Amino acid sequence: ALPTVPVLMLSARDDVMDRVIGLESGADDYVTKPFHPREIVTRVKALLRRIRKLTESNEAKATIQIGPIRVDPKAYKAFVNDTEASLTTTEFSLLLTLIENPNKAHSRQDLLDKVWGADFYGSERTVDSHIRNLRRKLDEVSPGCDPVESIRGVGYRYKG
Repeated sequence: ALPTVPVLMLSARDDVMDRVIGLESGADDYVTKPFHPREIVTRVKALLRRIRKLTESNEAKATIQIGPIRVDPKAYKAFVNDTEASLTTTEFSLLLTLIENPNKAHSRQDLLDKVWGADFYGSERTVDSHIRNLRRKLDEVSPGCDPVESIRGVGYRYKG
């Protein structure tokens, strides 16, 4: 994902509709000529402050915990009751996809598209074997821990 980049439009066009179109096109702020350089500096600082707060807020939410499972997407680590589970990148991606949408049923095809990519060529049963490995590894860390629910004829969901 691309980082959020603030957009400040500088324009000689000062009609109300020009400003509306500029802001509706995605600009965060719109300044018309003539302008004072100090005003531009102040507006840029305000935009950067807003983006920094948004970024810090998103980083604070980076770790997801539901029930005994905690997932840190930036570090590619998963924990069960604060003990790290040794997962492959595919198993981690499966767990992350499921935990990001708790209680949502994911079809095998949906999981294939999200984890392996839309251009994956292979059987939907690939998901089953990776889910089986994921469950085994979570159970090794904390016996009885099985947050992944099978939904017959549909696929899987994180039951948290």
